[in-house]
Amino acid sequence: LASAADGGLIAAGATEPPGRGLDGWLLALDSQGEVRWQAAYGGLGDEAFHGLTAAADGAFIAAGQTDSWGEGGLDGWVVKIAPDGSPQWQAVLGSPDSDVLLAVDAAGEGSVLAGQRGWYGPGRGQAWVVRMDRDGGVLWQVEAGGREDERLYGVWAADDGRIHAVGRTEST
Repeated sequence: LASAADGGLIAAGATEPPGRGLDGWLLALDSQGEVRWQAAYGGLGDEAFHGLTAAADGAFIAAGQTDSWGEGGLDGWVVKIAPDGSPQWQAVLGSPDSDVLLAVDAAGEGSVLAGQRGWYGPGRGQAWVVRMDRDGGVLWQVEAGGREDERLYGVWAADDGRIHAVGRTEST
């Protein structure tokens, strides 16, 4: 859920059109709760949005997962969407194992994302944070965790430039 510049709200999730797999889905409501627009985004496989934030330029950044594009299995998926619902760009991030982006926050002109990388890999999943520029380019990314499964569910960029993330660990 993200606030729109006009006082409305944008909600993110997934929808299942008849005869197809899942698509990432956005629903835009005006300040009175009336539907402004809704749109599905995706390819031939399954996609879902898990996180959404308003960008500095009035657009929205949605983060989630895709198996339509990428390295293999599920991959992290990021889409920048204009205020009218039209996609501006998308980026697919991942490894040969399954990866997912579960949270996103605006960070200056860009964004910061968090989730899990490689959850079916040999070392189980690692906590994953990605910093992107305003055009969807990866500035940096980092994985962290122990020998067991780690996952980040929330992320936010502080005004002082620090990035905070919250999640869970199965490591001791």
